[in-house]
Amino acid sequence: MENPQAFLKELRTLVQQNEVEQALARLSSFLEERSSDLLDEALSLTQQFNHWEQKMRLNLIDHKEYGVAFSNVCFGTLRLITQSLKEMQGPAAQHPSAGVALSDLGAAQSVADASAEAPLLRSGRAKYEAGDYSGALADFDAAADQNPKLLEARLLQAMLYGELGMPEEALRFYNETLSLDPGHATALNNRGLIYLENIENYQAARQDFDAALQAEPGMTTARFNRALTYMNLDEFEPAVRDLDACIKLKSQSEQAFGLRGICK
Repeated sequence: MENPQAFLKELRTLVQQNEVEQALARLSSFLEERSSDLLDEALSLTQQFNHWEQKMRLNLIDHKEYGVAFSNVCFGTLRLITQSLKEMQGPAAQHPSAGVALSDLGAAQSVADASAEAPLLRSGRAKYEAGDYSGALADFDAAADQNPKLLEARLLQAMLYGELGMPEEALRFYNETLSLDPGHATALNNRGLIYLENIENYQAARQDFDAALQAEPGMTTARFNRALTYMNLDEFEPAVRDLDACIKLKSQSEQAFGLRGICK
């Protein structure tokens, strides 16, 4: 296959056109050819799709329940496509970037006291962990409606849309998060990734990574991403400085070593 990234993006379009069965079949073949650890997840999603299709044919569920199940299979497939793209990003990849995923963000990190987290956010997190992505988004949405100043609701929406490979939606909610807290390091880093990877606006990406590091100087993910941004801007000296810092802090050091060699 000449361009696997273009192929995976084509599969994403199929899912968005509700052709999820075809997308899963092609994705499974793609992952099998590469002996990917993600193959089991693709086969599991295919089983889920067939399970709900059969229940619908036998009139064992109504259209509403089927719609929720179908949405979750679609969201799960989009997320798997995003993971497949990331899996292809080895040390020699053009953009082996680093983001903060929803699964990495503990409740205690997003609010001062985890016990004070809004019930809808706790419910949404639980649904996310269970693979109920449409339910998680609905809960985060409802939490934001209940409290328009609840930053965490928008942040979690943005992070989940990012994991689902929906950068336009993610960007919208990162913008809303940053309107409530312009110095939120995680939101700045992850929005910078969208500018870096999806929009290719490298100046905007650098500004976000600069701001993230100003807010949280020890955030090595933002430092690594800023190095990549400098490389795209052909500014290799500051890129090397950031990569040196990542190596010193033992953060993504294997990739940093490889990229530093390219810069010198």
